[in-house]
Amino acid sequence: MKTISFEVHDQTYAELEILLGELKAHGKGFEVPADTVEELVRHVVATVTEGSARPGSWERQLLYPMGLIPADSELLNYYRHEGSRDIPDQPPI
Repeated sequence: MKTISFEVHDQTYAELEILLGELKAHGKGFEVPADTVEELVRHVVATVTEGSARPGSWERQLLYPMGLIPADSELLNYYRHEGSRDIPDQPPI
């Protein structure tokens, strides 16, 4: 497993804390394994990565407006014509 460390602006972290607090307060029935901001970010990254390999997934649809798949990308052609890739299961948080 790889470790990634990065800095975020204080306001960004505060917003993530708010999201986490809402999840804890009102997220009954949601299967989001996150008790800390770091775990929340890890969950978001894992979810988007796994979804990027599934044709038509809502997660994949996030990649286009974020600019992570340029319109002329070979990866985009692969997604359109070949379908999904095998993405290994993420380790538990």
